[in-house]
Amino acid sequence: MDSVTPSSSDLLKIFTTSVASSEELKSTFKRAEELAASHKHQYTTLEHLLLALTEDKDAVDVMQGCNVDPKVLKRKLEGYIKEELGELIVTNPAIDTAKPTAGLLRTLTRARNHVQASGREAVTGANVLVALFSERESHAVYFLLEQDMTRFDAVTYVMNKDREARAAQTSGEAIMWKLSAEATTQLVKSRLNKQLVLLCATSGGFALEEEGITVKSFTDEQCSHEDLTSDPAAQEVFADSQNVMVATRGDEVIWVGRREPSRSYTEQAPVVLDVLNGRAPG
Repeated sequence: MDSVTPSSSDLLKIFTTSVASSEELKSTFKRAEELAASHKHQYTTLEHLLLALTEDKDAVDVMQGCNVDPKVLKRKLEGYIKEELGELIVTNPAIDTAKPTAGLLRTLTRARNHVQASGREAVTGANVLVALFSERESHAVYFLLEQDMTRFDAVTYVMNKDREARAAQTSGEAIMWKLSAEATTQLVKSRLNKQLVLLCATSGGFALEEEGITVKSFTDEQCSHEDLTSDPAAQEVFADSQNVMVATRGDEVIWVGRREPSRSYTEQAPVVLDVLNGRAPG
């Protein structure tokens, strides 16, 4: 079992309110705490959490995608918790909720930070399962490795699922982006191509690069550049400076468009790259 923390037993609940979590994951947290409580354990461990994840549809999807049998995993975890965690049993009636261990809190923090950095809307059981692998000395990770599942396997599966989901959402959005093709052609053929490339190279704005293509958001300052505001071919595209995205390949502008206002740059830029690299319908 990993080391314990003196923190409040309500920290799992604090986690679910400090960052958006899927309803499925909230139920998983509750199951983990209930599992610990049902065994009269003072602490909720990574093993309690992994056992709860065997009934979390997002985590189970990753497990099965990595050839892990959730039923076998569940049976081994139940045996371990019953036979090896007796030291956690408490008889003090004043203790009615199990505290999370330090390893459990680290796992949840890693999952939260990764989701926030990637621009996703909520943490899921899949994210928590991936984050759990950093606790290499835990029995939870041992039981996953025993079925030949590695962190690399989990990350690869989750990334592929994300890409498939983006591609499935792209067909309607690609129409909007292709409507920008005429304006892009006009801009590329005009004297603005060089200026756009120079503006893309300036500081500020979000940028994402893949396979030689860079997609960048334009800041208000970039969009208000006199070359853009004075050129008829650019006025329509750059009128809404909050939503402009420009894609370049080397010293050439290959696409100019506006992002969907309801989605962040970090959400939409990868989909733009998928479209430009021919990986999504449109």
